[in-house]
Amino acid sequence: MMKEGISTAPGCRRQDKAAAEWCGSPSPQTETGTSTTHGGPTLEVDGLSFSYPQADVLRRVSFTLRDGEVCSVLGNNGAGKSTLLKCLLRLLKPREGVVILDGEPLHRLRNSELARKASYVPQRSDGYHRLTVFDAVLLGRKPHVRWGVEAKDLQAVDAVLHRLDLAHLSLRYTDELSGGELQKVIIARALAQEPRVLLLDEPTNNLDLRNQTEVMEILRAEADHRGISVLVAIHDLNLALRYSDRFIVLKEGSVLRWGGPEVIDPDTIREAYGVEARVERIGGRTIVIPEGCCCR
Repeated sequence: MMKEGISTAPGCRRQDKAAAEWCGSPSPQTETGTSTTHGGPTLEVDGLSFSYPQADVLRRVSFTLRDGEVCSVLGNNGAGKSTLLKCLLRLLKPREGVVILDGEPLHRLRNSELARKASYVPQRSDGYHRLTVFDAVLLGRKPHVRWGVEAKDLQAVDAVLHRLDLAHLSLRYTDELSGGELQKVIIARALAQEPRVLLLDEPTNNLDLRNQTEVMEILRAEADHRGISVLVAIHDLNLALRYSDRFIVLKEGSVLRWGGPEVIDPDTIREAYGVEARVERIGGRTIVIPEGCCCR
């Protein structure tokens, strides 16, 4: 059951064969680097439920995501984080509930419209094979292309590569990259779609500390400087607290808590994760310090 007091309202120089084949000012900052002001709702979710034949996975999930906001989806493995993201992208069909994306009911959007409004970084990304970095990112322009790649598409890719400090890798093949470099390329591809909402499923998994931090800094910068709304499923509570504005804590498919940093408290951590923890302010930041599993 949701805690009392938390609302339930809802640049490269070439275009090669691989690309041709499918074509036919900053916000005010807080001390943690997060934006302090946001626009209207970009994503509204009200009463979303999903079930597999054997079990209910999501139970009446409700929240909103505003322009320029980073929201972390938290919870144990199996809490429903990945399923929630897939429902918001129509990869899975909810049993009930309403989703409004950029003012439009999700079910009314054509696939091409959805692809221009929302982009997705899954837990595992395959299928890049021997694409160059530039061509892999150029694939993100597909929702905007009608008859063929135009100069504006090449310029959009070039701009994203420079923003993410990937321009020097433009002609490298993706299977030659490190894990951190490849994850940045996958995010660059999603950003090349120029979405209103970016959804990411555990983008920092299997990355070292530097690359985890760099990925989250990229997401924070895109939200702050371009107004993109970011919804990220993540396990690391301290990364989430450092870079996010709001938090959805799931437990067994239901929203346990939803709100700002104040919802990440010892009681919530104990109930959601079965872990005793302290929540402290250190160096101007909120830090979670685990102390051990709860006795059962």
